[in-house]
Amino acid sequence: GFKPDVDVWAIDVYPIDWINLPNSGNHANIAIEQVTEMRSYLNSITEYSDIPIWITEVGLHAGYPDYSYVGNNIEPQGLFDWPSVSEYLQILVDWLRDNADDYNIGKWFAYVTYSDHTNEGGYMGIRFFDEPEYGATLNCLGEQYRAASLGLPDKKCDSAGNSIYR
Repeated sequence: GFKPDVDVWAIDVYPIDWINLPNSGNHANIAIEQVTEMRSYLNSITEYSDIPIWITEVGLHAGYPDYSYVGNNIEPQGLFDWPSVSEYLQILVDWLRDNADDYNIGKWFAYVTYSDHTNEGGYMGIRFFDEPEYGATLNCLGEQYRAASLGLPDKKCDSAGNSIYR
């Protein structure tokens, strides 16, 4: 007869689209809709309307123009599309910063900081470092996310994976 107590609601936001590749800024709207629909649902339940949402994973699955199956693994085909993934990250992080209070989003976290897209199989999306070692430098997506998190001038990635100001 009563709703259980909840401190936060967790959600992972990913636009899962293996057809329209690479995933890009258009896919950010899918992730945003996932969050807004969750908030709308929670607001429809009196006991949960004030409970914050924590986005426990922000990511996208395919930053490459194509993929193939090799055994049980997915392998990327073509070159990583830095501008498309950068556009996705820009739109989503800008929206989160601008709307966190209105949608009671307490925190958000990136899915991974590093992934070996060509050898680990399956995940071909956002990564912030080009190597897993301690002390690795940020790539352009990492610099973009850092700048957005600290309120620094906005950056984005060019087609070679270099950071540029937008």
